[in-house]
Amino acid sequence: MMSTQLLIYIANHVGMISVLMMCLNNVSMILWLEKQSEMQWMVATLLMMNVMSVGKALSSMKKVVV
Repeated sequence: MMSTQLLIYIANHVGMISVLMMCLNNVSMILWLEKQSEMQWMVATLLMMNVMSVGKALSSMKKVVV
């Protein structure tokens, strides 16, 4: 019982870290794109994808916890 809870806990934290890393990578990419030229729609899509992926990750983590 305890070992499975520990595994879930570790998996949650690894997931959170990977999501945060993804966000940081996307943000730096977005900033780079913004500097390149007027690709506002690309920037907007990336931001939306970013928000959606984080939302999905968080909701899946809540399911695992409950």
